[in-house]
Amino acid sequence: MDRLSLFVAMMTWTLVSGIVIVLFMSLGYIGWVQFGFAVALGFGLGLPLAKMISARIKRRDPDWDEKRNRPDPARDTKVGVEKSEPRRRV
Repeated sequence: MDRLSLFVAMMTWTLVSGIVIVLFMSLGYIGWVQFGFAVALGFGLGLPLAKMISARIKRRDPDWDEKRNRPDPARDTKVGVEKSEPRRRV
């Protein structure tokens, strides 16, 4: 999971929970069970929605490089420690 989807998740959790709370209150259902259901639904739907929104943002960005987001499994094998070369991230 990347940082963008975590940031978007906070907004989608709040949005989904808020919509459900306003819907319940407008229908006259007010209580802790309804608020708990709204929060649970916000968490349940917010994370997948955030992943979809994050993927869509990245897909539409022409400057996004997917290789930059992946961790480098052998990053220290190419760096000569004895030569004290500066480490370069590509």
